[in-house]
Amino acid sequence: MLIYYKYNNELFNIKTHKYASLYKLKYEIFKRVNDKNNVVILFNNKILNYQDDNIYLNKLGIENGVVLMVQDKIKGGNTFTTILIIFIILFLFIFLPLFLISGFLPSIIYIIELFVLKIISCFMVFIFHKLPRFYDNKKILTILVKCFILFLKIFFLFYAVQDLFKLSYFSWCSVLKSGDGLFTVSDSYCENSSTITTIGTVTSFFYIIVYALLRSPNLTFKSLNSFYSFAKKKKLGIIFSWIPQLSADIKETVYENKFDWIGIIPIIGPIILVFLQSYFSILDGGMELVTNYLSFVVNLGCSKKLSTRNLIKSSKSKKNNSNNALVNAVNNMTINENLKFLKSIKSDREIETNFKCELINSNSECCSDELLQSIHDQFSKYLESPIAVQHMNTLGIEDIIKLIIYALNVKQVKKDMNNFYNSFGPYKLLDDNIKPVVATFWRYTMCNIFYVADFVQNIVFKMGTPLDLTDTIKCGMFAGAVTLPVYIICLIIIVFIIFL
Repeated sequence: MLIYYKYNNELFNIKTHKYASLYKLKYEIFKRVNDKNNVVILFNNKILNYQDDNIYLNKLGIENGVVLMVQDKIKGGNTFTTILIIFIILFLFIFLPLFLISGFLPSIIYIIELFVLKIISCFMVFIFHKLPRFYDNKKILTILVKCFILFLKIFFLFYAVQDLFKLSYFSWCSVLKSGDGLFTVSDSYCENSSTITTIGTVTSFFYIIVYALLRSPNLTFKSLNSFYSFAKKKKLGIIFSWIPQLSADIKETVYENKFDWIGIIPIIGPIILVFLQSYFSILDGGMELVTNYLSFVVNLGCSKKLSTRNLIKSSKSKKNNSNNALVNAVNNMTINENLKFLKSIKSDREIETNFKCELINSNSECCSDELLQSIHDQFSKYLESPIAVQHMNTLGIEDIIKLIIYALNVKQVKKDMNNFYNSFGPYKLLDDNIKPVVATFWRYTMCNIFYVADFVQNIVFKMGTPLDLTDTIKCGMFAGAVTLPVYIICLIIIVFIIFL
């Protein structure tokens, strides 16, 4: 059949078959239209987009003698597209560069890695618990899983950084194409996609190599510590007693003098080194302040939980001075007998909860009524001091402090809340009735602070010591600063790839 198309007020024709695909027809038209990236094909005033490329012409209603319109694209877009492009540009040229220089990229990736590894561990526990056949081969599966987790730990940082750069370069390509053509089925799509993937991989390798070189000195004292622990287990600790001091000296040198070589750079080296030393001092002090504050908040509102193993050890360490025969019998049990006994007295529902997945294990129990009541008893003593009350009154916070301390009085607040529930309609809004509601809100707010502090403290503990955290940020900052020029050059290269 014969299909006509009109372009620049001229009529052309193409001979094709009614069962040919739309993609075939587009290909024939674009062969004759030189500027194919800036034109659209319309049929019945509708654009023939790539989603229908695999459909044959007869099914689309394109029959013999049909006239198609080939028009130039109208540049521009709706408000959402404009906002999206502005956001991508801000991300590419402001947010991502600042993010690289800040040095927090590796730390955030490590946090994500913790959650991923925890999900894998929870999945394996679920498999072993629900499928007995897997449990019979637990040792083999555990070895395989540990090997996989080790592989994931080694390469997780690289793949995460690679995905970040790939996303950035694809977004930049989309902006250069004005939002068109990036995910369109075309010959240029695969070429651009492959090129951007290669550029993203090269940038990622550059970042990872710089970061790994800066972090590699940490392996020296960590390896010495591991070797000394192994020697102690083999009763050789006396022979290698000199290793801990050597490890401590190397550790201090690595953490304190790792970046001193920057001062060797002519002219700008000493200036950069002074700036880095000042920034690192602030970073070390800030990290110590954060960890100390988290510890203070957690110790204030949370109490340590004893695991089953600790409970067993505690019971085994006690003397059999109880007159209770059951207590004495439990104290005399072996660890395995204790575990069987604990399992026998638990309900099926309680046993099932042992296999629930918690992304970060919490070693604390926060906001128990007894703990809050004890905090109230301690802080209420401040209200008995006329000097403290006068000082709070001067600052204008006396009523707020009294409300916070009242909120910690769990017994009284619960009693007053019953009065609030039992009050009739408008009387609920009286001061004495509304006070326990506000106090409960305060208590929930404080409890959330305690839980968040405990959660963050667990994440920080999983990531390492405060020195490890700051060293990660320092190395990430330097690696990001060195990679930033490479990143900008790659954005310029993509411009030439798109328009040449």
